[in-house]
Amino acid sequence: MLRRIRSALILGLLWAVVWLPVGVVAGAAFRWIAIPLQPIDWAFFGMFIGLGFASGATFGALLSRLERGQTVEGVRPGRLAVWGLTAGASIPILFCLIVLAFLPGDVHLARSAYGLFTLLGLLGAATAELSIALAKRAAPIEIVAPPT
Repeated sequence: MLRRIRSALILGLLWAVVWLPVGVVAGAAFRWIAIPLQPIDWAFFGMFIGLGFASGATFGALLSRLERGQTVEGVRPGRLAVWGLTAGASIPILFCLIVLAFLPGDVHLARSAYGLFTLLGLLGAATAELSIALAKRAAPIEIVAPPT
């Protein structure tokens, strides 16, 4: 159980590192951030890191729960993409639904939010494939029994 939690946290950290540059590029492209950086821009970066971490940890939880008994090599890339897409898009959608639940009824999402959800879902699928590609490249761990 602790091993699964540790793996989910490591995946969350990996996804946070990958999502930060994407957030910087998206923020610059859509002019969500200003040059020179303002204090609110740092909050935007923190939001992207947090979304990346939460989505990565969710991907780790989905993978450990739904692909139990499979080796890294045994999981099909299509299924990985589905779990990554689900983790990448579901966390921002859930966050928006929670925020909208506390706002007045006449507040709605902008049209660009749906494009952002799609972008984050695709980013989740790509990051999932990258995560598993890194895991496959890692050297196998050799367990050495202590001398008796």
